[in-house]
Amino acid sequence: MAAVARGAGCGPPSRVLTKGGVGGQCSEDLKIKAVIALVAACALVVGTLVILKHRSGPPVTVTLRIAVTPGEQVGFVTGRANSAQFKYLVGK
Repeated sequence: MAAVARGAGCGPPSRVLTKGGVGGQCSEDLKIKAVIALVAACALVVGTLVILKHRSGPPVTVTLRIAVTPGEQVGFVTGRANSAQFKYLVGK
């Protein structure tokens, strides 16, 4: 029968014999610790990005002064200037 040495750690000097072979529990513990460390690191990075996220400033107000000749066309030009198409083209 093989000798069973039960050590406190998972280091190389102590070998633990289990039903499945040598050292089954030790490698699972290390995998769990690695996953926990990875999740913690990802949570830290995501938290930092959320907190330091660059937020846009206040909305911009633009005033355009347009001279209209002949004067009878002021209503037409005002209607076109308030249209979504005009605002899209100015913001482009």
